[in-house]
Amino acid sequence: MNNAYDKWLLWDYDGICNLECEYCGQVNRSNRASPPIYTSTLLKALAGHVYRIHFAGGGEPFLIEDFINACKAITAGHFISMNTNLTISKVGEFAESIDPLRVVEIHASLHYSELVRRGLLERYIVNFLLLKDRGFPVVAKCVAYPPLAPIAGQIKKSFKERGIDVSFHAFNGLFENRVYPQSYTRDDMKHFGLPGDFMEELLNKGKPCNAGFNSGFVHKDGNITYCKDIRKSIGHIYGKIRFEDTGVICPYEYCDCPLKNFDARLFGITAEARHFKTEE
Repeated sequence: MNNAYDKWLLWDYDGICNLECEYCGQVNRSNRASPPIYTSTLLKALAGHVYRIHFAGGGEPFLIEDFINACKAITAGHFISMNTNLTISKVGEFAESIDPLRVVEIHASLHYSELVRRGLLERYIVNFLLLKDRGFPVVAKCVAYPPLAPIAGQIKKSFKERGIDVSFHAFNGLFENRVYPQSYTRDDMKHFGLPGDFMEELLNKGKPCNAGFNSGFVHKDGNITYCKDIRKSIGHIYGKIRFEDTGVICPYEYCDCPLKNFDARLFGITAEARHFKTEE
């Protein structure tokens, strides 16, 4: 059962990437090595709970040194999930080596324009279908970058014909001096299939969250804080991790990384206790 964990960490891993997407603020990083995962030390830090470790943060996890063996070790007692662009050849080895029941989700980031530019679109499709056929919980997600709005419907249609359902998620950033996602027009939202209330999940001031209680954000230096913005430390990914005994009331008006939405099951567990505190 791939949700039998009680703690969740989003690891903003300091990895390299083989793509240079226009909307990504972390480009030109292929000129350095991706640091390894110190698996034995990590497993000691995770002792006492069953974790979901989510690899994210702009780098491509399949370029991490010895990543598949690290996944084998982690999934022996814990669970993993990840964001990946599915263009690395090691995806096949991963599909053969890792138990799909120990993988919560593979967020297959479809960077459409960049894949077309680099001739990698077919590789993405092949790897996606391989994972799908092997029983992995893989979903195709595309950034709703404003220039894609006129062709968003065609993108979804062409992938659907290959057996892949594509959905779009909001772009956070600047485009033509406009701030997104606040600047989407009604037509944009219609093209991308964004619901009319999609901003609600990003406006969180005064709302309860499970950050710091059963979920946390691992920064590139390994420090673990409540979330990306609430920088109160609860430990280190290679050291002692001490979760709080309550959830938190969000102090920020806008949150582009709401952990409670990324793992609704754990937020539900926190909400049932009805015990949250204000954290400035």
